[in-house]
Amino acid sequence: MTHSAPTTPRPRPRQSIERTLPLLISALLAAVLGGALLLTHATLTRAARQTAIERIRSAAGQLAGLGAASIVRIKQTVGTAARDSTLHRAARPGATPRDLAAAHALLER
Repeated sequence: MTHSAPTTPRPRPRQSIERTLPLLISALLAAVLGGALLLTHATLTRAARQTAIERIRSAAGQLAGLGAASIVRIKQTVGTAARDSTLHRAARPGATPRDLAAAHALLER
């Protein structure tokens, strides 16, 4: 039987600065680039959201303007038709076919 001498754990050799420094610089560079990427993403997202909000507001304003103009035009058309005696004659009981034809021709204009 052979007895071996108890082995003591050897201390790990320290890595040289020539090997550690490039790793640290690479990690720092990756962190800075990652932070810049996050900042850029946040900025672009905010700008896109603002652009979308402005476009929606503009479209809503245009639709409101079109709606208001249509309402004015319809109101004028209906008001003119309501004052027309031809339509009054056609709407009365006992209207003649001639009255109905005149009203129909008026409404087609």
